[in-house]
Amino acid sequence: MARTPTLEKPSSLRLLGVGLLVVCMFFLWLTWAFFSKTFTEYDDVKLTTTKSGLSLPNRADVKLRGMIVGVVREVHVENGQVAMTLGMDPKLIDRVPAGVRAEIIPKTLFGEKYVNLIPTGTSSGSLQAGATITDATVPVEFEEFFNDIYPILTAVPPEKVSYTLTALANTLEGRGESLGETLDVANDYLQKFNPETQQAVDDIVDLGKVADTYAGEMDNFGNLLENTSDISDTIVDKRKDLADFFDETDELSTVLTKFLKASGDDIVATVGNSVQPLKISNEYSSMFPCWFKGLDTFLRQHMDSILRNGTLHIDLKLVSPQATLYDVNTEKPTIPKQSVIDTVDLANPKIHGYNGQYPAGLGTICDELNAAAAGNPIRNHDNPILIPGELWKLIGVKNSHNGKLGTDADYNRSGLGSSNLDASDSPAQRAVLDRMTTALTGVKSSNVPDVASLMLSPVVRGAGVSAP
Repeated sequence: MARTPTLEKPSSLRLLGVGLLVVCMFFLWLTWAFFSKTFTEYDDVKLTTTKSGLSLPNRADVKLRGMIVGVVREVHVENGQVAMTLGMDPKLIDRVPAGVRAEIIPKTLFGEKYVNLIPTGTSSGSLQAGATITDATVPVEFEEFFNDIYPILTAVPPEKVSYTLTALANTLEGRGESLGETLDVANDYLQKFNPETQQAVDDIVDLGKVADTYAGEMDNFGNLLENTSDISDTIVDKRKDLADFFDETDELSTVLTKFLKASGDDIVATVGNSVQPLKISNEYSSMFPCWFKGLDTFLRQHMDSILRNGTLHIDLKLVSPQATLYDVNTEKPTIPKQSVIDTVDLANPKIHGYNGQYPAGLGTICDELNAAAAGNPIRNHDNPILIPGELWKLIGVKNSHNGKLGTDADYNRSGLGSSNLDASDSPAQRAVLDRMTTALTGVKSSNVPDVASLMLSPVVRGAGVSAP
């Protein structure tokens, strides 16, 4: 198959198309920027005038004696007046006198307006950037005048205006004094109303805002009323079901009340007793994911193989020497206290690595379980995991059982006893000393440390003891 050139690949063509569009848009923007003089620098001067300034087009001319010296850059309302930002040409601003007066006039009778600066000769120097021109006048605008007078001239015929004025003159004849008094009284009322005018205007403006808000939410309000009507109809239609529901709820409340009265203390006690197990679960929670992953792998791979085809398959291997039997009288499974477990590194899930051939902590067990779940098991029948004897002793095992649970040295720790006889106390003697320590200190016999025999045995035997 022939190799497609890079520039003919669809992805390359799309990139080239996008690049072409970007270049075209850049040149369009550059053309607009040059047309609107975006790159032209100006010295800004502020001009304030009446609302007529709002009719100025964007970038309207600013002239002095017929010569363009700047443009109108921005028009906005400020404190009830029109504020315009005039962009003055930096090369020509020093030729504009400081005390100029501004006029907003059209180029023709009905044409586009511009700002005309007229020197007044009231101050010396030239106009500076950042100055404000407040002396502005707006000549009579013929367009506005004709727009205002034309509807009146076309709406009222002249003969009717004459008739109306004649009738008004006849009506007012001889009533000048009463009319004056009426106007005087109206003036008094207006003087009283005038201080409250601004507040009334503000109230009307706020009322308009509230009305706009209500108008904007009328659709939602209508939907709310419609939904409320539907809910009401539903409640009416389902009133029997609701009554049954409330009756059953009342019965449930009665049952729950009896249950809580009978079992409330037990529930509280259960919650209180759950605090310590939850603390321990939190400590070992990091082990849960790897444990369940390993268990899942064991069930799916090994157990499915062992119980395949409805038959138990066992690969039985005899090992030598055989482990000895447990002594049911002395070796009984125990659950040590958490304080005791915390002293054993192997029970710490945060410890990883190995101490020789033994795992250093539960973190190592978790690592091996994760490896097994990932399909890379470290252990097999020929390489089983080795647990040190200190862990077996922790749960009540008394000897190594032919080296299957640690080594004999792990279980043959010599006791502490009298030094003058250079011998250890027997188990029976240590049991007596433990009971004596319990009577003296209140500590349980099972929790008495070995140092008790070192301290009490010489006293009971009547001998001395020395410590290296």
